[in-house]
Amino acid sequence: MTPLIQNKSIVFADISAKRFPVSGEICLFKNSEGYVVHRAIRIFRRSDGSGEIIEKGDASLNFTLRQSCDLVGIVTSVSNQGCNIRFDNPLNRYLNKTYGLYWKIVYMLNKIVINITDGEQNRLQRFIINVFTRGVMVVFRMMTWLTIKESNSKNRQ
Repeated sequence: MTPLIQNKSIVFADISAKRFPVSGEICLFKNSEGYVVHRAIRIFRRSDGSGEIIEKGDASLNFTLRQSCDLVGIVTSVSNQGCNIRFDNPLNRYLNKTYGLYWKIVYMLNKIVINITDGEQNRLQRFIINVFTRGVMVVFRMMTWLTIKESNSKNRQ
């Protein structure tokens, strides 16, 4: 989840919320190796209350399909080297939704390219996603910097 969440950050999650995340929200999932914090990209709900969540880390192009039973909670804040970032303020909710929309578009582009190329991940797929990603990531880095700056200024007050 770098650059927003660094290794060895302290993550606070609401584990009492028995709801599906909104696309873009950062979630805590349980897996075979322990826990992982990733962003929910796409949510599939079933009428019986179960479902699936496509998630990924911000620093990776790998999408993972998880069962809703793997969802432990939704991340509410992160503390890293004295910097506290809360995800319940309007700016950070907006940024999370923007990240989610961006990765949802990348996910759909990825699926289209895989369908065009008969399911093979190849140079065309990587090229299209890399071209699309480079410009947008500059904007996201700036938004992340603003988030951290705002959180630091509130912590000093």
